[in-house]
Amino acid sequence: MDAKMKKIFFYTVCITAAVSLFTLTGCQGEIFNSIREEVELESSTITGDIHSLVRFTESSTDYLFVENGDIYYKNASNSYHGAWTSDSNAPNDYTYMLASDSTYMYALGLTYTSDYTEGENVIDHKTLYYKSSVTGAWTAISGYESISSSTTVVLFGTNAPQASHRKAYVRIGSYVYSLNGSTLTALTTGTTSGISTPSTTCVSCVYFGSSTYFFNYTASTTNETADTAATYMYYVNGDNVYYSADGSTWTSYDFSCDDVYSIAYTSDYFVLGTSGGLQEAAHSSAGVPTGGADDDSFANASSTLSSSYKVNVVLAVTPANAMLNTDVYGTANYSGTASSTSAVFDNIGLWSYYPSRAKWNRE
Repeated sequence: MDAKMKKIFFYTVCITAAVSLFTLTGCQGEIFNSIREEVELESSTITGDIHSLVRFTESSTDYLFVENGDIYYKNASNSYHGAWTSDSNAPNDYTYMLASDSTYMYALGLTYTSDYTEGENVIDHKTLYYKSSVTGAWTAISGYESISSSTTVVLFGTNAPQASHRKAYVRIGSYVYSLNGSTLTALTTGTTSGISTPSTTCVSCVYFGSSTYFFNYTASTTNETADTAATYMYYVNGDNVYYSADGSTWTSYDFSCDDVYSIAYTSDYFVLGTSGGLQEAAHSSAGVPTGGADDDSFANASSTLSSSYKVNVVLAVTPANAMLNTDVYGTANYSGTASSTSAVFDNIGLWSYYPSRAKWNRE
């Protein structure tokens, strides 16, 4: 059995096991919710656990890349279901994270091996890859083809709307490196979150005022658009958002919601991926938070990406537009254990909101 077939076999076993655990849990509630919202659910095309959804620009065309073990991409302007293309050059291992800068895409792959003593698959090693074009080949970065399974590796980037503001980084253990194709450059690390020097535990970053600011929390963004520079940057710890106009003075605001894992900016709302579903919170025209979070304003989100799910990743394609007037993506995964959630297995994966459809649905 070749490497690709082993990968497919591994996914099939995992999905089959998950189905046996979860498909009978809470189906009626979600079915009734869908009927109430008059939504005919699309067939899922990007399923499973997703950790990153990133922008990439090639020849002035914007693309989106997403991973779920495999890698998929689409033209960011294709606002319809079924537009994703499988990356035929994806590495044969399990792609776990993606990042991009103004020139390159990066991927973190996990290679599994069988632990016959425990009767399960375990990570054997981790590999960093890069490529320079949408349909190009992925190349393992020399010196980082076999990172120990016990070493923490976090791949992340600014993911800014403007391609020139996209920077990519990787934290390997307690060391942080900037990425430039096959070159890794070690950065000096500090101890504080929300500054232009990364900490040894940072997991996200933003581009602001010609610098990168690093955070110890996964939810961070700015109010940058494709045509305007950011005037505020934000990160969220729990349900408290911290925002700054200069990088030195930070103001906190309580969203009064579930723990926030990801945040996206639109011209009237923050879109929040939380431990209790998709939520939104209003802000002023200047970008200052003004309201607590809820799940009632964003179409049918309260009955699709509901509190039965956790939403790890959100992305608004056109931040300059209002929340209901831009394509928005969100991921769904189980919130809690099989016995404590009414989530439906078929709904785990990527979801989308398109203004032309005006409803959330499965991608």
